[in-house]
Amino acid sequence: MSDSSNAVDKGVSFLTALGIALATTISYSTYSSVGWAFVHGLCNWFYVAYALYFNVAQFSA
Repeated sequence: MSDSSNAVDKGVSFLTALGIALATTISYSTYSSVGWAFVHGLCNWFYVAYALYFNVAQFSA
């Protein structure tokens, strides 16, 4: 039982780290500010969803 719990913990920590990395990268590339990147990193997935929905970073294909 503890093996599945350990796998879930690793998955959650990976997704959290991925959200922080995406949020800080999008924020810094958009605003060129370490302060905003830190704040948006704390918000992680919420800021990523906001940036994608409102096209904050002007993503281009």
